[in-house]
Amino acid sequence: MRIALALALAVTGVTACAARQPAAAPTPAPAEASAPRQRAPAPAANREADREIGRLRSQLQVRDAQIVDLQRRLADAMNEAVRAMARLRTLATRAEAASAIAEAEVTVQQVRQGAGRAELQEAGRLLREAGVEFEAENYGGAVYLATQAKRLATGSAGSP
Repeated sequence: MRIALALALAVTGVTACAARQPAAAPTPAPAEASAPRQRAPAPAANREADREIGRLRSQLQVRDAQIVDLQRRLADAMNEAVRAMARLRTLATRAEAASAIAEAEVTVQQVRQGAGRAELQEAGRLLREAGVEFEAENYGGAVYLATQAKRLATGSAGSP
């Protein structure tokens, strides 16, 4: 590998120098001033280079396998993150339902202290149904029923 790199650098250097020379007639140079000729590598050097190439190919295969494994693990982690986000959404909806029920209960209690109308009984019934839906994990239904109970209670507060 190092031999090939040194050879490539030498060829590049010689080519670059040759390109800069003027196009004058070449003059013969003495034998000792000319660049030394590159000899073919000895058979032992070829075997060493072949072993190095084999070792590097083996490392490349190991790295390729690691990349494939990491890509698979990344896809698995992304799928798990999506599942976790879905669970968090469920928890947020559950929290939203609990909050809506609590707000409706407070509103109904405040209005009850002022009057005992039929609308308040209906609001109480809607709150009980909201609690049942909450326990059944139908959080959207629980929010809807709690909101209806709150509207009914606040709508009745202004009427005589």
